[in-house]
Amino acid sequence: AHAQMELRVAKRTHELTSAFELSQEIIAQIDLQALLRSATDRARALTHADAASLCLIDQDNRMLILSAGSGSGALPTGLRQPIGFGLYPADQVIDHGLSIAAETACTNCGFLHARTPGQCAAVPLRVGDHTLGALCVVRDHGSIFDADETRALTLLANSAAIAIVNARLIEAGRRQAEQAAAVAEREHLAAE
Repeated sequence: AHAQMELRVAKRTHELTSAFELSQEIIAQIDLQALLRSATDRARALTHADAASLCLIDQDNRMLILSAGSGSGALPTGLRQPIGFGLYPADQVIDHGLSIAAETACTNCGFLHARTPGQCAAVPLRVGDHTLGALCVVRDHGSIFDADETRALTLLANSAAIAIVNARLIEAGRRQAEQAAAVAEREHLAAE
């Protein structure tokens, strides 16, 4: 019992360390694509998964877009699938904000379906009540993702969601500054 407790403490420490390291990276990293790749790499390493994917919801809230992937057999980014049609697990993760663990064979997700047979865990990328997308990990071998792994993945996804919002805000601020500079230049030329 003591050895099992020590093992659980070591595992939990590793999970928290990984989440802390991602949080530190968030502070230093403003490039969205680099953040997405880092989140999938860390999710895969944290859960000992064979592959990981990060999908973001498009601006119209109609499609999930594969934005980053990591691991063996990672699909190219840009893969799209509709949301809001009762597709499992997208409706559970995106619409209801639930973290799930399931067999890849029972999904309609293109990323997960390509990894059949296997086990997957999917968690929402959420900031407050707003869902940005989903982070998924897959194992080809038969071991099911346990509650501790799903909790660790959720913690990582929460940090990633904050990073995504920050990167988007920085990019929007940069674009707004460029537009303001262009307007100021036009007004200057008009005044001359």
